[in-house]
Amino acid sequence: MMTWRWTTKHWRATLTAALLALALIVTGCVKNPVSGAEEFSLMSEDQELAKGAELYPKYTQQFNGLPADDPGLQAYVRRVGGWLAKNSHRPELPWEFNVVNSSQINAYAIPGGKVSITRGLITRMNSEDELAFVLGHEIGHVAARHSAAQYTRGVLVTAAVLGVAIAVSDSDYRELGVMAANVGGVLLLASYSRDQEREADALGMEYMARAGYNPKAAVDVLNLFQSLQKREPSAVETLLASHPLSAERIENAGDDLKIKLGWATARAYNTRDFNQALARQKARKPAYAAMDKADDDYQAKRYDRAAQNYRQASAMLPQEGLFKARLARVELDLRQFGPALEHARQGATLRPDLYETNHVLGAAYLVNNQFGPALAATKNAETFLANNDNRFLIGLCYEKLGERDKAKAIYQAVRQLDPKGQAGDYAAKRLRALR
Repeated sequence: MMTWRWTTKHWRATLTAALLALALIVTGCVKNPVSGAEEFSLMSEDQELAKGAELYPKYTQQFNGLPADDPGLQAYVRRVGGWLAKNSHRPELPWEFNVVNSSQINAYAIPGGKVSITRGLITRMNSEDELAFVLGHEIGHVAARHSAAQYTRGVLVTAAVLGVAIAVSDSDYRELGVMAANVGGVLLLASYSRDQEREADALGMEYMARAGYNPKAAVDVLNLFQSLQKREPSAVETLLASHPLSAERIENAGDDLKIKLGWATARAYNTRDFNQALARQKARKPAYAAMDKADDDYQAKRYDRAAQNYRQASAMLPQEGLFKARLARVELDLRQFGPALEHARQGATLRPDLYETNHVLGAAYLVNNQFGPALAATKNAETFLANNDNRFLIGLCYEKLGERDKAKAIYQAVRQLDPKGQAGDYAAKRLRALR
């Protein structure tokens, strides 16, 4: 049973949290670019820009980078997104748009004007107008500072939790301080509220109408999501986790068409430019479908079937190094170390711009006792995306090269950053072995 033991320490902790919250409230008023109203926020525009610049390349890597050998698609999406952004409430932001190489049906925005749409979503569309709504919706989230609002709410909740948690237990301040410091990164892509989704829909439709598109495409996209939710729920799971879909959203979009945007609904959809820009990716859909099957097989530990499907994908699209890297990953699990290194090299040669291809190459070199090249590959992976799995491999490379102090320092860092994860467990075992 939890008991309350109010000591000087606990009163001080509670008072500290209260004063922290008060200080935040006093110093955090900004004007909302859409409504013009003064709002309490703990994220300034400078912080938005800094956070966007920091996170955008990381999220791009987490979604497998950009599709291989298709710069025309990226230029097309940048053009459409840039024109929409000029018609938004925050045209001055350093806007960036890209298509990321994920089969998920998703799109997301990061503070500071960074917007991505997945290959899986854009290849389900039929017109530039539909693309304009999705990009406009994400621009709306940035314009109305929705991520900043999520961040602010989370920090305030954490500030309150700090005081209560310290007051009802003997836990050390340090652990709770870490929680407060880390809350921001988690909240930036947290689920939007229904009100925020409604506002982003309305703004996206407004921006696309201003930019010359037919806002009826917004209803087409929302109906597509609803249809996929029924037919392929797993395909839209990630999207709907952060962008809740309801019948009300579709009804509201229809009402906006009738009441506010009827003047723009007679426009013809732009299908010609869209089809030209998407021709390459739509032709590649069978190859990525084979990759998706292989990914499912790999997760289910059906390694032989996974290898077969990765080979099939690679045969259909030889220039996609991601297929080679994932085939190498399967071969590592099958302990086929020679073929794994060959395919990992091919993957990293074709796609030197990806964390995954470099990370797998490092692992393949490592099991083949080529520790110098393994260290170079894992360090290269680290430049794209820093995580504990790759850090552990860097430590193991140093250990195998006889640089025990460097290895121990990395293992200690991994253990502290991931105390309950697999990488942290492996690091703890290596530290015991090096005593």
